[in-house]
Amino acid sequence: MRTYVAAACFGIGLLVGLVHAYKGQIFTGLVLASCGLYVALSVLVGIGNSLRSSGFGASALILGVVGIVGTFLSNRAFEAELQAAQAGAYAAFAAFQNQCKPSEELSKIQSFGIKACGLQSTKDQISAAEDLAKGLYLGPATSLADGAVSLITGNLNPNYCALAFNRMYEICPTAFSVMSKRNKETLLRVVR
Repeated sequence: MRTYVAAACFGIGLLVGLVHAYKGQIFTGLVLASCGLYVALSVLVGIGNSLRSSGFGASALILGVVGIVGTFLSNRAFEAELQAAQAGAYAAFAAFQNQCKPSEELSKIQSFGIKACGLQSTKDQISAAEDLAKGLYLGPATSLADGAVSLITGNLNPNYCALAFNRMYEICPTAFSVMSKRNKETLLRVVR
């Protein structure tokens, strides 16, 4: 029975890790796959034995440190180029003057874009703080469970600023004439 449970834990860790890596979060994917291996080995040797083992303790510490490093490397809050693009989109949404044929849809997108781009950096910072806290306080087993739950529930933290920008850009590309080409490309890349 232990073998089946261990294999399931390893499989879940591998699957969750691969999905996160596919979405561009390489370190997070690596940590979650490693957490799956850690939990699988803990089940095989026995939970009590793994809790008393200094090797398992050191492994948990290493996984926590790598998880924290991964947060700094992959969280949007630490991408200066993206943060600048979001600020540029906020300014463009706020300065939007009838550069396109006025419509109710454009007005709604503009209103949403102002809110989304104005709050996106704060939302990214909160997400980073949450991820750092998880790296500090969650062990490998609970990190694996958290990664699996976020994957199942679809809680992947969408960038609403980039989504609003993309929609407005599709309808009226001239609305963002004040933005640099680089900022536009950065936001379009996030959506795709």
